[in-house]
Amino acid sequence: VEAILADGTPVKAGGRVVKNVAGYELMKLLVGSMGPLAVLTRVFLRLRALPDDVTTACARFTRASDAAEAWRAIAENGVLPEMAVLLNPDASARHGLTDWALLLRFEGLREETRGALKDLGEHARADVLPDAPWDAIRDFPVEPASGLGLRASGPPAGVFRLAEAWQDGGPLQALPDAGLVYSRTADVEALGHRLETASAASASVTLERAPRELKSGTDVFGERPEAFPLMERIKRQLDPKGVLSPGRFVGRL
Repeated sequence: VEAILADGTPVKAGGRVVKNVAGYELMKLLVGSMGPLAVLTRVFLRLRALPDDVTTACARFTRASDAAEAWRAIAENGVLPEMAVLLNPDASARHGLTDWALLLRFEGLREETRGALKDLGEHARADVLPDAPWDAIRDFPVEPASGLGLRASGPPAGVFRLAEAWQDGGPLQALPDAGLVYSRTADVEALGHRLETASAASASVTLERAPRELKSGTDVFGERPEAFPLMERIKRQLDPKGVLSPGRFVGRL
C-alpha cells in the first residue's frame, strides 16, 4: 500500500511478493486501523485464477450444537473447504433453506471437489446446492436494515455457541473458520444480552448499525482491549494532533 501520514509524509508498506516483511507489518497496521493513522492512496491486490470447478454442499441441523460437532469432525479430518458459513433458521429461510444450515464451498479441479464431497460424506450428511447464495451471503453485513447490526469476533471454537446464544430474533450468519458472527435484529433492547453472551465467549462486538441515539452514547467497538495503551501510543506517534478520523476507532481514538 501507499499512504499519506497526518503531517503529509508519503509512506509505502508491503510489497508485490508473498514474503517481503522484515520487522513490523506496517501494511496490516494501516489497513486494519481504518483511517486514524494514515490516508491510503494506492492499494496493490493479488488476483487469483478462477477455479475449474466450484461446488457447494449444504448440511442441515436442528441445533447449532449439532452443526458444531459436524464442523469439528470435518476440520479434524482435513476436509477443508474454501469457505464455510453457518446460517441460523431466519437466515436460511431467506435463501429457501431450513433449520441451521452449514454451507461448505469447495474449489479446484473437478476431481478435487468430487473427492472433497466424498470425504465430507463420511462426517456429515450434506446435499449439493446448485444455486448457492454466496453473493447474498457476502453482502449480508452491508445490507440496509433497521434495528441492530452486530459483528462479533472471537475464538473460532466459540462461534457456534455464540450463534446459538444470539437466537433472539433476526437473521444471523457465522464464519466458523474465521471466528466471526454477523447478526441483525429489530429488537434494540437485545444489545445488552448479546454483549454479555459475547463477553462470556471471549468475543468482542462491533456495533455496525443502530439507531442514532443509541450509537451516540455507545462505543461502537465495545470494550477497550488490553492492548489499548499501545494503540494510543501508536496514534500519538503517527497522528500527534489527532486530525485523522478523530473519535472514529476503538476507545474513541
